[in-house]
Amino acid sequence: MIKLASSLLTLTTVRAGVVVPAKWDEFGGIDSERHEVPAVDPMRRIAAARMKLSVEDNSNDGFGHAVPLAPQAIAVLRALRLFPGFRDLVFPSDKRWREPMSDATISTMYKRLRGGNYRKRMKPHGWRAAFSTIINKRAAEFAHDGDRLIIDMVVAHVPPGISVSEWAYNGTRYRKYRTDLLLTWADVPSAELKEAMSLIGFHDGC
Repeated sequence: MIKLASSLLTLTTVRAGVVVPAKWDEFGGIDSERHEVPAVDPMRRIAAARMKLSVEDNSNDGFGHAVPLAPQAIAVLRALRLFPGFRDLVFPSDKRWREPMSDATISTMYKRLRGGNYRKRMKPHGWRAAFSTIINKRAAEFAHDGDRLIIDMVVAHVPPGISVSEWAYNGTRYRKYRTDLLLTWADVPSAELKEAMSLIGFHDGC
């Protein structure tokens, strides 16, 4: 399950502290029972209270974050649905199922990879930086100067002074572009990521 949490973090570019407390009712547009049914506008909607915002913005629902889901992210969610006894939480703690796993769990896994060789080389936040770097480089190569704003929106960077109405308006206006950027990004790590179904392991919690 930890590896699937890491995959979802990678593909959606949200913070680890937003991935691990995810609830199933935050995800829409996906038929979890019938995998052959195509997803329709698949999205995760995250309340402002879960985001890293100022105290004032954190309490305003208008600053919630909508995350378009690439097919690879949908595959991760469908694999997670196969875990026995799932309830409200997508990533419950293996000790207390009413609580989410610790947001340090993914970081700890990275520190142990290949005998600790990645201890100082990779952190969960690194995926957000990688997304920004790679997609900004792509924007420069194709002269897509307007992508800078959309890239910031994908990682939920709210510019200082922006109003709730402007944030909500931009989120709706640029939804297709945000989706396109996340689809482009998802293909990058997916070249190395294992398929979601192959990561299911019910014996070791990983």
